[in-house]
Amino acid sequence: MDGRLPSAESPGDARVPAGSPGVRLPRGSMAALALAILLAVAGGMGASATATTPPDAAAYQRDLNFFWISDLIGGLAVLALFLSSGWGGRLGAVLSRRLGGPVRATTAMIVIVLAAQSLAGLPLAWCKGFWHEHVFGLSTETAGHWAADQATALVVQSVIALVLGWIPALLLVRLTRFWWLGLWAALCPVLIATMVVVPVAILPLFHHYAPMADRDLETGLRAEAARVGLGDAPILVMDQSTTSKVPGAYVAGLFGTARIVLYDTLLEKMTPAQVRFVMGHEMKHYLLGDAWKAIGAFLIVMLPGLVLIDRSGRAILRRWGGRIGARQLAEPAAIPLLLALLSLVSLVTNPILNQGSISIEHEADRFGLELTRDNEAAAGTFRLLQAEVLQPDDPDWFQRIFRLDHPALKDRIDFARTYHPWTEGRPLVYGARMAASPP
Repeated sequence: MDGRLPSAESPGDARVPAGSPGVRLPRGSMAALALAILLAVAGGMGASATATTPPDAAAYQRDLNFFWISDLIGGLAVLALFLSSGWGGRLGAVLSRRLGGPVRATTAMIVIVLAAQSLAGLPLAWCKGFWHEHVFGLSTETAGHWAADQATALVVQSVIALVLGWIPALLLVRLTRFWWLGLWAALCPVLIATMVVVPVAILPLFHHYAPMADRDLETGLRAEAARVGLGDAPILVMDQSTTSKVPGAYVAGLFGTARIVLYDTLLEKMTPAQVRFVMGHEMKHYLLGDAWKAIGAFLIVMLPGLVLIDRSGRAILRRWGGRIGARQLAEPAAIPLLLALLSLVSLVTNPILNQGSISIEHEADRFGLELTRDNEAAAGTFRLLQAEVLQPDDPDWFQRIFRLDHPALKDRIDFARTYHPWTEGRPLVYGARMAASPP
């Protein structure tokens, strides 16, 4: 086998003259996306604090709404400039001549357009990630460190786009009509490989990871982990304090690279009981395959999303292909259009994925409570997050739809206080996973 994919393009599909009437955009789907943008702009600008949200948290979150909207509009503006100015068409023609093939040219276009978006977004990234965090007293990062991280991130993004960009480029060229199906099928192995590689090859470029220095606390955490069969799970501490005061923890990796990561700021600010609850929460992610659930959910929502991108992209090229400089989606000049459509589709898919994430995080809270049986420690953890991270206890509707991927703090605190089936003689949801009651 030579590795080539058969072309599904039929004679009737090729070379539709640019500017011909063709088919119109799918009205219902595009109208929904346009409405989502309008709601995002109107809601994000007008979102106000709830009665129980502290003023500083409300102001901080309003700013984040503004940054979220600005980032979306700014990214789309860069892509629109490529499409409307003729730059995309001219650049695509140059790349095709110089690189000697549509796959290489399209891959290069992906790298260039993504880099252009990142560079154009640097002022906003500075406002959001550096200036704003310092204004609210959450950052410890120096300007030089921030700039170095941004440069590293741009290089990493470009390398990843170069390494992986040939996949959609090849599929667009070889599977002309069904590239979206091929790309959807490729997403699963790509996501798995990414999750395996990122913790060991990319994250260490930005932070230092080390074993726990507090041996007594580590012994207690490993004893807790042993109760659910994770006594040998890697537990690492990340030097979050070099850039931020915010406490946190996460699970990263798959297979041999899976690990539980605790921020050094979390160990500094939280009591041992609160750390044990956080550890129990993260162990649920590690033990019960939540990464696989996230991959499955992403694949489910992306299949109709890719179909919509394909249909809409073809309709746009039939009508405005001459101005864009592309007559088919497989041409390099069509890449900004595909990325713009992906951004718009994400307005619909991301809220769906966020709801799935909220459900997963709620169950992780339940697991941590059942493992530690310490309601006060759990509630105290969330109260500390409210103070240290400026999270609103009851987010406004805009945050709940577009930005929130964890349960609201009010909901988490209420659940932490009221969920105690072990005192009521009721069975535990995850009781079968736990070897014995906590001491």
